Amino acid sequence: SSWCRGGCGQMLSRPWPCAPRAWALAAVLASVARLDASGDWTDLLNHGSVQGFPSYDAANELLSGWIQQYPKLIERREIGHSFLERKIYAYILREKSSSDVDCPKVLLTSLMHSREPASLTVTLYFIGHILELHEKGDPEAVYLLSMREVWLVPFVNPDGYIENEHATKKEIRKNRRPTCQRNEKLGGVDLNRNFAYHWQKDFSPCNEEFQGSEPFSEPETQAIKSICEANDFAAAMNFHSYGGMLTYPFNYARFPRLPKEDQSIYTELASVFKWPRIGPAMLTVGYTAPGESDDWMYGERHIIAMSPEVGPENGGFWPPKETIAGIDERNFQRTMHVVGKAGLQLMVSWTIHAAPGSLGALPADAGALPGGAPESVLELSGRNSGLRSSAGQALSVAVAGATTFSSGSPVLSKAALVMLDSAAYSADVVKAASDASGALGPVVTFQMPPMTRRSSHKLPILLGRALEPDEPDGPRQLRVCVFEVYGGSQPSSRAAACHCTEALQSGGAESLATFTLAGADSIAGLLCSVAASTVAPEPPLAAATEVPVAVAASSAAPLQPQGESTELRPSGAARWSIDGAVGPPQLVMLTLVSASAAICMCVVRQVLRMRWRDEVVDENERVPALQVPGSVEDENEAGASSEV
Repeated sequence: SSWCRGGCGQMLSRPWPCAPRAWALAAVLASVARLDASGDWTDLLNHGSVQGFPSYDAANELLSGWIQQYPKLIERREIGHSFLERKIYAYILREKSSSDVDCPKVLLTSLMHSREPASLTVTLYFIGHILELHEKGDPEAVYLLSMREVWLVPFVNPDGYIENEHATKKEIRKNRRPTCQRNEKLGGVDLNRNFAYHWQKDFSPCNEEFQGSEPFSEPETQAIKSICEANDFAAAMNFHSYGGMLTYPFNYARFPRLPKEDQSIYTELASVFKWPRIGPAMLTVGYTAPGESDDWMYGERHIIAMSPEVGPENGGFWPPKETIAGIDERNFQRTMHVVGKAGLQLMVSWTIHAAPGSLGALPADAGALPGGAPESVLELSGRNSGLRSSAGQALSVAVAGATTFSSGSPVLSKAALVMLDSAAYSADVVKAASDASGALGPVVTFQMPPMTRRSSHKLPILLGRALEPDEPDGPRQLRVCVFEVYGGSQPSSRAAACHCTEALQSGGAESLATFTLAGADSIAGLLCSVAASTVAPEPPLAAATEVPVAVAASSAAPLQPQGESTELRPSGAARWSIDGAVGPPQLVMLTLVSASAAICMCVVRQVLRMRWRDEVVDENERVPALQVPGSVEDENEAGASSEV
């Protein structure tokens, strides 16, 4: 009511029209009071006033509280508005002390479909839990909030969610634009069909998937578009519910194919999510989704975008409140993994060979090492499976277990050589302090150039003969810590967190490095301290170059699919060319033939597609009959019903 807009005076003089708003405010204040008393903010996520979920006002109170509690870690930025003029906010997680660092960015969104509240609580839980973990000094949280920038949009569709709050049947999916004259509740635009990538006029204004009058016709999708164009996001997670599955591009196509490298990224993510159904919409939910957000983000902005369908199938869109906490907790680590993968994600293994090993011949400098040239070569293998380069000007590396040599000096300079791309880098051997479990032992330390995205490196380490074990081929375990260096040759003290491995056996499988804080009372903490204090080697390091997966906002070029079954070019790769000489007559003929074939294929595909959809599409909801066998992490997420 407009009577509620005049402040306290009008509320007192005309109380009845304002009663619903007053009651809602009282409920929010009561929730906040309970939160202060209990200290457990998670109660607000699973004991809220909307069938266990938090109301719009309660969620915003919680977010405002975090901004006040963690002003150096989270900020709020207005990015647009809804159809009913409600403000849409993005919340940015990042240590403000690291604002001078060019960090990889990740986007998380929820409630693009307003009847999917589990997407909201998963996002809110991620914010609250990572802030708490950072405050407690958790290494992963400390690293991610200093070396990543996470943008979160909890309410993409606030109007629809608020209408669902007060409805008996909470079925509103679309935004609240009035598009259906015969039934107001059936009006609105499906925001996840309104993006400008293979957008199609498939559905009528009253249909649940009505795509809008044109691409980006809605202010809500324009808000998401604007932040994607203004930021170089490496990855995006657009949360939906339900069914326990992961969809990714291309969702418009019945037979989609991705570039080999990008497909391998999604395959790697599948191994972490551990859901039985992962892939484009046709393979997961059983239908296509033109104009979908992931397709636009990936196809136009080169963002590795995905839509996790969270929540149990047996609870539908509004699952029982006792299941909410489990949904939030299970998806927290999945989200942390994607945020980490946006930058350096280090995989390490090692082997040992008789010299000269894979080098073919030892470098001339090897004879000057302590005790002379080595009898063996320790080959360290490092792979960056992340979506961006490592940060900073260099990587400081500390390796424990390579040598047991002990000298009177705390540092034995130039005691080893590290080979990289035909260049030799000098390495030192330093004594490390002891922890409660015993001495760390001598540590080989060196620096190397940054690792570019999706790159692999072989690092043969040549220890002087005097530093080699008596039995070079005998059993050894290596531990490796890597620190991303800022500020020239000296490491930053901003976030003394390293990528560290557990003890690795020679010839073993690759190990994903986890995070450790320098100075922690553990072997890994001591080794991280050594890595974080390593000085620059000789020769001087050169900055690494790379072709990023996403280009600057002013020059982004869309991926151009050549039909649904044609492999696309990888992000950043050169466009296709036709080898050999092709003159003007041949080029004209080739163009005419290609255009004719494309038109025929388009017509046939559209007819078949519409006939097929008519058979499986219900006016109000589409429930696929697709079952994919396989192990399921949680039996509550083993269902087949979902929507994209």
